[in-house]
Amino acid sequence: GDDAQALRALARGLQASDTHVAVLCAQCLSDTGSPRVVPLLAEALRAAVDARDVETARQRIRALGDLGRPEGARELGALLLRKGLRGRRRLRELKLAAAQALGRLPGDEAVGVLSQAAQLRDAQVREAAQVALERRSGSPGQGQPPAGPTAAR
Repeated sequence: GDDAQALRALARGLQASDTHVAVLCAQCLSDTGSPRVVPLLAEALRAAVDARDVETARQRIRALGDLGRPEGARELGALLLRKGLRGRRRLRELKLAAAQALGRLPGDEAVGVLSQAAQLRDAQVREAAQVALERRSGSPGQGQPPAGPTAAR
């Protein structure tokens, strides 16, 4: 129907060469709250990671987190737990973003992935996972997430 057609159009917009258009399409997709959006954003995330486009990948990660669907935990978890020596610094940036996004997703899968990541050797990733877990549970540890652009929505 019209909804599926609109989702496909927004998914095509994720590939736009104009960064602003691509970001807007990602935001519109995440604003739908639809589980049908997860595979669209996941595919766009994989493409950005494969292209080593850190900024675009970070935007896709943020969109999956903003979507707030537990189904997004699988893709974000695969990225968070990914091993690889090439591009380690770029990958770390994305892992930190994935931990933050997973902290906003409901469900046991997100908690499980964050718990695994909280045991990793990389101290920055480990700490990001621990902070995300604390924020989920409302534990005092690192406090509550700061008010940011998403809080103003």
